Amino acid sequence: FLLCEVGAFLRDRRRMMRVQQSDNLRGLGMTFSVWVFAAALLLSGVQGDPSLRQGRPPSLSIGFVQLPSLRGLVGERLMRPGTAEMRMGGMGPADGSGKQSNKALERGCRSGGKGASNYNKRSGNGPSRFNKGSGKGPWIVKCLDEHVEYKMKRGAHPTVALQLVEKEAVEVMEGLRARDLSTIMNRYGKMGTRPGSAMLDAMELHGVAKIDEYIAQTVSVTLHAYGKLGLKPGKEMMEALDKQAIAKIRDFDPQSVANTLWSYAKLRTFEVAPSKRLAKGLEEQVIGEIQNFKPQNVANT
Repeated sequence: FLLCEVGAFLRDRRRMMRVQQSDNLRGLGMTFSVWVFAAALLLSGVQGDPSLRQGRPPSLSIGFVQLPSLRGLVGERLMRPGTAEMRMGGMGPADGSGKQSNKALERGCRSGGKGASNYNKRSGNGPSRFNKGSGKGPWIVKCLDEHVEYKMKRGAHPTVALQLVEKEAVEVMEGLRARDLSTIMNRYGKMGTRPGSAMLDAMELHGVAKIDEYIAQTVSVTLHAYGKLGLKPGKEMMEALDKQAIAKIRDFDPQSVANTLWSYAKLRTFEVAPSKRLAKGLEEQVIGEIQNFKPQNVANT
């Protein structure tokens, strides 16, 4: 009797173990099937999806529920301007390495940061590609703003490589205004990147030619960029800025005065100093506007 009971117990035990193993395998199989089904849905092709023609991310419809396709989401990312994948697709690297086709110029730069937007409102939108007409300055500024944002770790890869921007800018430098030249120089100061020799020579050449168009702010902004970059201005450019600063000295506000004095302090290593007339004029402006000086202006002065 005891042997019979032990045998029955062992048979029941083996049966229960087989059932449990079968349930486990069935559960794993169902889980695997669910994951395969989900992966098939997300990774399914999106060719012929009407949302592609309408400029929306591709999606999949299941009954009344519309799910975004994984390839659609990734594809949307690949098609954003400035991404590495898009540059590999024909536009070339935006960090200056390799070649970049004219498609980058035709597409134009994005709106850039706050500086570009404000500048754009004042100066007009300008074309996405350089030409002999007006609106060239804002295009260059927008492109440089992208590089500023990227350098400050707050923006995507620039749409157009800096070398290409400089190359095109040199070709149309004659058509730029004094404000354009000073704003471009200001962006280089914000980037902390010195312009190429061809770009710098062209800006100084046309800056000297258009020096009469410079106002107090553009003079101080240009000098501030030289000081921030630790870049010695050419002799003719320095003399022209000094002369124009004297002519516009009464228009220098506290910010312009502080920036100008700070710049000359930074350029002292190159033995660059304001003329006696300019130094006296700046001192008189400091005395006359001292009540409007902010703490930072006082510190820079």
